Amino acid sequence: MSRQLAFTPVSGRGTVYSFTVMHQRDVAGFEEDAPFINIVVELEEQQRLLMVSNLPSAERERVRVGAPGEVCFENRGDGVVIPQFKLVRA
Repeated sequence: MSRQLAFTPVSGRGTVYSFTVMHQRDVAGFEEDAPFINIVVELEEQQRLLMVSNLPSAERERVRVGAPGEVCFENRGDGVVIPQFKLVRA
């Protein structure tokens, strides 16, 4: 409950904590990507340090809770770069 917060670099590695497949086409910027996979990743630096992201559709068949992953960055154009995760071998 501290008010003394600071940014700290992290490794970009973690494990899939939860995921869902989104079929809705009303998420701005992702209309053409549906269905897409939303994931919650627990970063390795701290238990319950969670990050919400998406997973490239090519990873759909491999995704599972507990799967290891690492961040990658996708250029969506117009200066927008989003972090997303790709699965890695344990």
